[in-house]
Amino acid sequence: MRLNIAAKLAILLAVFALLISGVTALHVYHASRELLRNAAQERLLTTTQVLGRRIINVISAVEQDARRLADSPDAIGLLLAPDSPATKPMADELATQFTSQMRFNPEYYQIRLISTSAHGLERVRVDRESANQFIRIEGLDLQEKGHYPYVFEALKLHRGGVYCSPMLINHELGAHAGTEMPTLRISVPIFADYIEQPVGVIVVNVSMNGIFALLGEDLPKDHELYIANQEGEFIVHPNPAMAFAFDRGRSARVQDQFPETAVLFNGNKKNSVFATQSSIAGKERPVAAAFVRVSSADIDPSRFFVLGLAQSLDLVLASTRTLTTSTIPVILGFGCIAVVLAIWLARMFTRPLRQIAAEVRQFPEQSHAHIRLPVGRTDEVGVLARGLAAMQLDIKQKLGELDRQRAALHHQAHHDSLTGLPNRLLLEERFKQMLSRSCRHGSIVAVFFVDLDKFKMINDRYGHDAGDTVLKETAKRLRETVRQEDTVVRMGGDEFIILLEDLSDKVYLQMISNKLINIISSPIHWGDVELVIGTSIGIACAPTDGDNIDKLASCADTRMYQAKSGGGSRVHAY
Repeated sequence: MRLNIAAKLAILLAVFALLISGVTALHVYHASRELLRNAAQERLLTTTQVLGRRIINVISAVEQDARRLADSPDAIGLLLAPDSPATKPMADELATQFTSQMRFNPEYYQIRLISTSAHGLERVRVDRESANQFIRIEGLDLQEKGHYPYVFEALKLHRGGVYCSPMLINHELGAHAGTEMPTLRISVPIFADYIEQPVGVIVVNVSMNGIFALLGEDLPKDHELYIANQEGEFIVHPNPAMAFAFDRGRSARVQDQFPETAVLFNGNKKNSVFATQSSIAGKERPVAAAFVRVSSADIDPSRFFVLGLAQSLDLVLASTRTLTTSTIPVILGFGCIAVVLAIWLARMFTRPLRQIAAEVRQFPEQSHAHIRLPVGRTDEVGVLARGLAAMQLDIKQKLGELDRQRAALHHQAHHDSLTGLPNRLLLEERFKQMLSRSCRHGSIVAVFFVDLDKFKMINDRYGHDAGDTVLKETAKRLRETVRQEDTVVRMGGDEFIILLEDLSDKVYLQMISNKLINIISSPIHWGDVELVIGTSIGIACAPTDGDNIDKLASCADTRMYQAKSGGGSRVHAY
């Protein structure tokens, strides 16, 4: 069967519509995935940095406690005369202080005063036996610890120095609640006023299990938490078998699972954000991840750790499935429109090509968890909470400032800088809204094309300052003359467009036109000079003269020129 021209045109148009809709849907699909992935990575990075700062603040609080104990006169007096009976009350007082610190800090499971003499013998030691049970170790049960790095390395430090051990599994015997537990040891050397060398150290053993649990407490269930030491060995991993693998003679490094984190270990970068494949328990899945290098200013820079969060990209991109589902009806809708249009073209194919193109354009288009912080506490935890709350407030303020700047840029892009009126970018959007309302209410939308008479003569005679004054005053008069719901747009030069909606008949058009001509022709004062202009107005109405802004503006523009050719200060509507 031989197809005629109308059928060929209908088929071509249908294929073109389906192709455009498919490409558009594909582009929107991929663009939305990219935006969602970037947003997830930014959120992960911010959360990771906050968690890193939280760990540093906890370590800093431990350092402050250790320094305070190291400055105790009882500790110095006991170390200078360890075997004197007169120092026994000092040891008792220190044990009481150690117990008090451990009672208020559940993550502390052991505090010790260790002497530099007697091979690093423990002088005062308190262990946590259970949550609220503490044991003071005395006599022959006190051990020599001088061969441990947290003792001999701390003794190399100057006054005010702090030694922070690597995060390791505690294998020391007699630690009670801390045995076989992930541990961080903070050591501070003790100096007497008249002795250059330290006389002992204060050692605080910190259980990392409580800190790790605190970190994961506020994270969504789909987030994976990773912590690695300065060698890259995992300390925290979603798979428990990977955590502290080095303690069991194996190696499980973050650089191997996430090669993108290698830059954090050579000092080139402080953070790394990426999308990659992650394998846990033999299951591969795509993830968005953010890792940061965290260190304390008071500790040796080589003592750092890497903290990271990962989130399943399948969950991040789940909303794109809805977009995919909604794309199918759009494509089918375009196909139906193409078929209907083909039938119409079969009857009306003799119309001009411009009319066909205009009809084609009628195709429809589719286009901080709040953290509850204990800010009321008066101890170190309260200080940390208030610091975090202040940081949250600062971030919110900065985000608010960004929103205000974005709104200002949007306003500048959609409004004329001289008159403050909406510009071409807002014209079509406002018209679509008006046309939609008019269709529901059965009313008329009118487009006024307003051109100023004698404006060029004023510009040539008095200069651009006078012309700008005329334009600003004219814009003000136009805005004050029409209703609040109507729209006045500056198209450029001395041309304006007015959109009037919700008109029940066209009688109002003549009345408002005459009012515009009279008010614009009123003199405008510029210094000692009265500037007088006129205006020519062309009017087009929807849906009579068209149902899109380009066609209506063109029609109104043509009628405006007809009014201007009749001598100006006229209105041409039909």
